[in-house]
Amino acid sequence: MTETNKLQIAVGVDGCRYDWIAVFKQLNCLDYKIFKDFASLTNHFPQADFMLVDIPIGLPWSGARTRSCDVLARKKLGKRASSVFPAPSREACHASSLAEAKTANVAATGFSLSVQTWNICKKIAEVDLFMRSSSVTKMHVREMHPEVCFWGLNDAQVMRHSRSTPGGIAERLALLTRCEPSSSSLLERVMLENPRKHVKPDDVLDALVGFVTASRPADKLRKLQGEPTHDLLHIPMGIVYATGA
Repeated sequence: MTETNKLQIAVGVDGCRYDWIAVFKQLNCLDYKIFKDFASLTNHFPQADFMLVDIPIGLPWSGARTRSCDVLARKKLGKRASSVFPAPSREACHASSLAEAKTANVAATGFSLSVQTWNICKKIAEVDLFMRSSSVTKMHVREMHPEVCFWGLNDAQVMRHSRSTPGGIAERLALLTRCEPSSSSLLERVMLENPRKHVKPDDVLDALVGFVTASRPADKLRKLQGEPTHDLLHIPMGIVYATGA
């Protein structure tokens, strides 16, 4: 197989309650795998060409207290804007308690920290550590936001129903199936093989839309990115999506 026609390895990743779920293709069949931590996940895909992760990458600091990509995403999503939460500071993500994280976030951004955000700080910190490591040069890992990805694939139209409702799941699954026909069977398989308290249907859909987006041709990919384009440690800040299903 030559360099010009080699298969591109795309991976979509979302955080579950305790773990991470990755969606990818293996022998041209849609597949998934659950990982305990982000390091294990990235080690499993050393040849990945493009990995899209539903987690903030590139974090705010005192010189840029709000990420421009988040502001742009909220404008695009309209009634779904609340799904884009303010990214916490690096100091807050690496704090050892909620109280410490709140204090650190106020110092860095001027904003406190919700319990909901604190609950995913550990996962944000895992990805942040990877982005600061030498391994990042071997793999193209970027941020996606599921609702932005659905909006892009849906011809820049916001999804009508909440992602956590039966109607929202059906709506998003129908859109994904237009791009990847085996999406429905993968969702059924994941839900059969894993307790719902560990993996929810919307976790699977989020990883799926990351995979579908990462699989799109380069000329279909776009990025929500304002200024500054990189954080204090020169990690890129921008939300990747694709146009048209």
